[in-house]
Amino acid sequence: MRQFLPSVIISVVIFLGMWGLFYLRFDIDVENYNHSVSVSSSTTSKEEKLKSLFSGETLTRIGNELSFDYSTCPKHSVMLNPAKLNAKPLHDTCPQVFIIGARKGGTTSLYQYVSKHPDFEGVLLDKGPSAGETFYFSLHYPKNWMNYISQFPINKTSGDASVANLVDCMVPERIYRYCGRRVKVIVLLRHPLERYESNFRMRARLHSVHANSKLSTLLTKEIHQLHDLFDKNEVDRIDPISNINSLLCLFSPAKNCIFEALYYIHLHNWLCNFPAENIQILNSEEFFKSPTHVFSQVLDFVNLKPLDDSLLIEITGVKYNSGGRKEDEADYRLLSLSEKKALQAIYEPFSNELFKLLRWPNVTWSS
Repeated sequence: MRQFLPSVIISVVIFLGMWGLFYLRFDIDVENYNHSVSVSSSTTSKEEKLKSLFSGETLTRIGNELSFDYSTCPKHSVMLNPAKLNAKPLHDTCPQVFIIGARKGGTTSLYQYVSKHPDFEGVLLDKGPSAGETFYFSLHYPKNWMNYISQFPINKTSGDASVANLVDCMVPERIYRYCGRRVKVIVLLRHPLERYESNFRMRARLHSVHANSKLSTLLTKEIHQLHDLFDKNEVDRIDPISNINSLLCLFSPAKNCIFEALYYIHLHNWLCNFPAENIQILNSEEFFKSPTHVFSQVLDFVNLKPLDDSLLIEITGVKYNSGGRKEDEADYRLLSLSEKKALQAIYEPFSNELFKLLRWPNVTWSS
């Protein structure tokens, strides 16, 4: 018996050693498995969050995707004149991106988001709702070009976010003449009635002269202004689109808030005077609902490298110039139902043409 004892002890030791190695390996595998499940869950959670931010077919459009009839453009338009279209730009240095409006359509937020990209440097970022707004090509044209261009960095992509550029009828040709095809233009289009209310509330917040004004008073005044100019230019109120080119320069920027949201007029003018492939049209409601998704589309359009999903979510988690104050909901700063219907009657023919052009059949901007 004693002669077998050493061999039995050795066998037990070997067995226990093998079991220990097996247990250690099993424990390591379990840890690795748990870690992989944790990473996978984290990734899945991130993807699900992104998917939850956007669902359905996007409303974002590029100008050259549209069926636009250039025969409706004025004869002097850039896109109908080879001499203008092929002319060398006046300047070699220009901002590469122009976010042109609409006012209260999300332009401040979008400009701030793009400015967070490592390869993009925004200007006037400390100016609150006026971030990126130089107004050079509209209100300040043609002041000293060098003063304007010196605001932008030399070695980084940058941009201008002047919202007057959508409405000022001379801006598309000016930007093309100065900068040519090097620049990309982005326009956000928001529900006209909501934009009208939001724009009035912003004025009341920022300008004391409007603080106690009634929205209804402004609306009545602006409807009369618009109809007077329609009549002066022999515009058919029932079918105003038939006189589209006589509507171009009715008002300077910010002089009639109704006119600012007659988007079909302004987009028609831009398509007549700027290369369509360099124009991106965004739906503001989609941007508000799915900022991460729309922001990533913008980065692709302006040729900035994609950002990590977590960074996209972090950047778009902040809203700028969004209002939300209690006084904004006061009755005198809101449209009544009858006022909404009156305003809707003005917007409807223009919005219907816009929806057809942009292929937005399921979008409704009703009162």
